[in-house]
Amino acid sequence: MESIAMEEQTASAKLRTYDDGNGECVNVVTGMDETRAGMTLRTLKLEPNYWRMGATSTNIVECRAKDVCLNEGTKRCRPGHNGTLCNECAKGYYGDPVQTCKACKVSTLDIVFTILVPLGVLVCVCCVWLLLRQAAKGAEGVQVWHKLLV
Repeated sequence: MESIAMEEQTASAKLRTYDDGNGECVNVVTGMDETRAGMTLRTLKLEPNYWRMGATSTNIVECRAKDVCLNEGTKRCRPGHNGTLCNECAKGYYGDPVQTCKACKVSTLDIVFTILVPLGVLVCVCCVWLLLRQAAKGAEGVQVWHKLLV
C-alpha cells in the first residue's frame, strides 16, 4: 500500500518537472503546462496566455492581451497576431483599443472613393486652368465659363 502511494507521488512529481537539457529535473513555473510527463526544455508546453522567446528560454511571461497567446500545437499566436508576446498585428490586420488585431476589410465604396476623389480633383484643376487660360485671352472666355459654372 505504501509503495503504491510512493509511486503515485513519484509520477505526480514527474508531471511537475521538466528536463533542462543537462539531465536535471527542474520544477515547472507558472505558465508551463504541468500535466504532461517527459517534457524537456525544448518540448515544454505552455498554458494559453503565456509566451517565451524560444525553445531554449526558461523566461515565461504572461501575455499582455488576453486570449492572443494560444500555444496550441504550432500556433503560438491567435490569427492576425505575431511578434513578441503576440503583441504585433500581422500584415492585413489593425490593432483595436483592447489590443486585439482585426482583419482589414476593403469595401467597394473605399475603392470607388479612392478612384473618384482624385479624378474629381483633377477635373476641378483642369476647369480652373482652362478658366484662367480663357481669362488671359479676354473677357469673352470668362463669360462662357461663368455661364457654364453658374
